[in-house]
Amino acid sequence: MTGDGRTVTQLRVPDKTNEVTCFATLLAPFDLTGVTVTADALHTQRTHARFLVEEKKAHYLLVVKANQPWSRQRVAQQMLCHPPSLPSAAACS
Repeated sequence: MTGDGRTVTQLRVPDKTNEVTCFATLLAPFDLTGVTVTADALHTQRTHARFLVEEKKAHYLLVVKANQPWSRQRVAQQMLCHPPSLPSAAACS
């Protein structure tokens, strides 16, 4: 979806499968270099993160839900050990 709310693309999901298998196919045609891709918890998978970072040179924001305690614990641990750097106030002015 674009910044003004327009849908960029959509893909029919074949019968007897789900949208997980179509993730890369849907995004493959686009130059996502430097773009932050957001996706719901269904797409919080290593293969999707690797595809975005290694093949598309994109950033990602994926949801980790409470019903995935191991994943939530790992994310929390990473955030404590490697907190994200925020831009300095000077960079924002």
